Amino acid sequence: MTAVWILLGITALFIVLFSVRISVDISFSADKGSSSEYAAELRYWFLRFKILPKEKAAVKAEDKKTGGEEKPKKKRSVQSPLRLLKEVYPDLKDGLFKILGYILTKAVTINELNISADFGFDDPSKTGMTTGAAYAAVYNIIGLLDKHMKLRKRTVSIDPDFDEEKMKIGVFASLYTNMWHILAIGGIFIKTAVKILFKSWRLGKNEQSGNGND
Repeated sequence: MTAVWILLGITALFIVLFSVRISVDISFSADKGSSSEYAAELRYWFLRFKILPKEKAAVKAEDKKTGGEEKPKKKRSVQSPLRLLKEVYPDLKDGLFKILGYILTKAVTINELNISADFGFDDPSKTGMTTGAAYAAVYNIIGLLDKHMKLRKRTVSIDPDFDEEKMKIGVFASLYTNMWHILAIGGIFIKTAVKILFKSWRLGKNEQSGNGND
């Protein structure tokens, strides 16, 4: 009976761990006259991992000396890779579209999207035209995201300044998924990879048989 309770506890723990949100926060800001800033952070439960910007690691330059003559490389036939690509292209395209469709419609949810722009030009008419274009572009993008993905919350702030010349842009997006969706994507990827490997193996075997007959 104790073993059953332990097994149930481990199962419940795995269900909880796989159901916890995996969140990614992405931010970008640009200001005229200064460099742009960007950052990305991965969050899982109480764990946080900084994705961007990455710190530059010190790379030590080492001189590598190679002795002896290089062996001439064997020339590979161009026909074989092209034939393989032609054979696996339908499966590759189908697999990529399935993964992309699953990510957009099911796996990833946009929990929060904030877009801000504070700008002005020396010519007020140019500022006015840019304001109209900015509203059209931003709300078209939001409409597409809302149509093809799950968008929970959005905030848009476009503030034209007709008196001062400036340009400030900011974007923040918070996305989340969970391990169940990642496993599902992995399953689609493995299924596609197995099909491609099988076709590659079958093509190689047929080529060997053809060369043997010649």
